[in-house]
Amino acid sequence: MTAALRNELYKNVIVDLDNFWTELFLGKDWSNQTWNIWKSYEAYELKEKKIQKIVYKNKILTGDMTEDEMWEWLDFFREKFLNQLTDKFHRPSEKFPTIIKEAEGSQLRCQYFRSSKECRMSGTNNDYQVDFLTKRIGSSNAHINFHQWSDVRVLGEFTKKKSSSQRNEKFYQLSRTALQVFYTQPLRHFVHGFTAFESNFELWVINRSGAYSSGLFNIEDDKEKFVRAICSYLLMNDQELGIDSSIQKVNGRSSVSIYDENQKETRKFVINPKPFFMVGTILTRGTTCFETLDKSKVVKYSWVRTPGKSEIDLLQHAHGVEGVAEYVTAEVICTIGDHLRDLNFSNAKFLKMIGCNPFISQAEGVEVPPTPQLRDRELRRIVISPRGRSLYSSKTIMEFLVGIRDAILAHRRLYVEKKILHGDISDGNIILATVGGKTQGMLIDFDHAEMVEPPTGKDDNLFLTGTMKFMALERLQSAANRDETIARTFHHDLESFFYVFIVGCITYEREKNSRAVTRLQMWHTDNIWCNFESKQGAISNFNERILDNFSTNFEVFKALASELRSILFGELGKEYRTPEDYEAEYEKIIKAFSNNIEDLRGKINQLLHNYFSLE
Repeated sequence: MTAALRNELYKNVIVDLDNFWTELFLGKDWSNQTWNIWKSYEAYELKEKKIQKIVYKNKILTGDMTEDEMWEWLDFFREKFLNQLTDKFHRPSEKFPTIIKEAEGSQLRCQYFRSSKECRMSGTNNDYQVDFLTKRIGSSNAHINFHQWSDVRVLGEFTKKKSSSQRNEKFYQLSRTALQVFYTQPLRHFVHGFTAFESNFELWVINRSGAYSSGLFNIEDDKEKFVRAICSYLLMNDQELGIDSSIQKVNGRSSVSIYDENQKETRKFVINPKPFFMVGTILTRGTTCFETLDKSKVVKYSWVRTPGKSEIDLLQHAHGVEGVAEYVTAEVICTIGDHLRDLNFSNAKFLKMIGCNPFISQAEGVEVPPTPQLRDRELRRIVISPRGRSLYSSKTIMEFLVGIRDAILAHRRLYVEKKILHGDISDGNIILATVGGKTQGMLIDFDHAEMVEPPTGKDDNLFLTGTMKFMALERLQSAANRDETIARTFHHDLESFFYVFIVGCITYEREKNSRAVTRLQMWHTDNIWCNFESKQGAISNFNERILDNFSTNFEVFKALASELRSILFGELGKEYRTPEDYEAEYEKIIKAFSNNIEDLRGKINQLLHNYFSLE
């Protein structure tokens, strides 16, 4: 398991929820059926034990089974008991009692498998395998010899090894495989899973706010729960398994339908079913973006914290601001509380995790409460216009420069006119769009934006939210030195624009594995202090670390880069604090960009003039 995933999970794994079993496995349409299956199996076990001669080796569930022995039992349990719910089972026997089949909740929707070197998992770049997985019966990949992460419904991990850290290690393995599920199913609401180690087992639900568990059960003492949990995973419907159903697929076309409160009508948007953007983490907003087929709009899904102003609220407030993506319509699909609201957290605990960095774990702005509680989020989808294209797609250095300058102008309008601070300036949040026949830069993604208000007793933006690579030095320094950070300011965003500019000048037109590009990876490691020192060193040794690494076609911007450094950090490059006069700093930076744009435009015009003069 990577350090990044451990950091991400820090203080977001809640265990020992008293009513986990009763809330998630009892009182469902299929709960009576799992009880019937259990009673049938229990009767078989009691009979076998009574005669004290077990005919079928490894056909009695015990707490000391190896992984292979557990699978012998699972195969046996499926053949003799679960298959009674299907057409495959024709004749019950005295040895294996007949299961009472309920009128409702008796349909087996999934079946279980194991992956191996011969039956590998596919769909991501990671060569991870799974001890136990379920797939939907009747799916195109329901066969036994081929497993896609995109088909996985439930996950399980086994081990017989004895170790004081087995609980954590098996959970880490489970969360690592859950990450593959979320990556290939980016709209997945949550993932059920379990771990079994030594003689214990633990039931889990993992979602975009964290991981939640039943606490430890003993396989011998709580055999009913283990057997019924396995059955439950096979009987749950898609909604109970966390499968998203908000995209309609008809005749090979994918679309979303959203009720527009303003127009009082349902609007339909036909989309490309393959997202052009999604995140590679679990505990996150899970941002996933689709483009409409006409490439005019974006349908964006994200899990947002509640309460507080959302991206929808802020985009509506920013309506009419030039250079900012326009809100079209939006809706709330569901909340984490819809599934977990009734869990009892009074005796719950955080899973103890060693060697984690709390600030890296907060990179998506999850505020850690002092005691375990449900971190509710809403899954919202919002339609935004225009689609635009990435800053990286700039066709000329002029387009690149104008794109950043225009985005800074939009940022100033937001800050001055609407009192909105964007809070997550990155190369991914600046797009190039054609407006009025001209290409201009625009700001998108208001997930981390906030209203600029007088400070109160409690600051809600004290975590390192945003994109680590472009984060301001003052915030990194504060976190590295004092184990806390400070509120975001306009200066921090302007500094982030500066990093977008110099990163583009270095990395655009270069191979990803070149020395100049890989050196910048030290700005976004799993270590806050490393990120701060690397970036600070680059600003201090600006000529050697930055200017000397500009790509050939961007060398014309070296003077601009030096001027921006002086504006933001002073002549010596050591001033990180936010100045009181925001207007002066905006004006200097915008003027520097505009002057260089005019100079570049003049040189281009002169070259064109000389060329046509020769003609």
